[in-house]
Amino acid sequence: MDPSAISEDLLDEVVRGSAGPGGLRPIFDVYRNDFKNIDFVKKKIQRKLTMPVIAIGGVYFMDGEIHRVAELFAENVTFEALDCGHCLALERPKQLAGLLRNFMG
Repeated sequence: MDPSAISEDLLDEVVRGSAGPGGLRPIFDVYRNDFKNIDFVKKKIQRKLTMPVIAIGGVYFMDGEIHRVAELFAENVTFEALDCGHCLALERPKQLAGLLRNFMG
């Protein structure tokens, strides 16, 4: 992660929103539901997607693994890596937007 990419104001807001009762519940729910999501995808995917798919990962988080995972459910995968960690939209918003714009034409 690039700590300089996230402003003090944003960090303060995240801390404020997470500090109250139940504030961390939405964050933990993402991870609690991982196995439900895996089961759902396994049941719904009957064949690989043939449409173009873009897999964008942070070099310091998953890197090439995102491509490997995407290829499990799609045949036509374009892989892009950004010089960042887990929070692509926060750490590299302009680069992420540019990749998505180019991909969607």
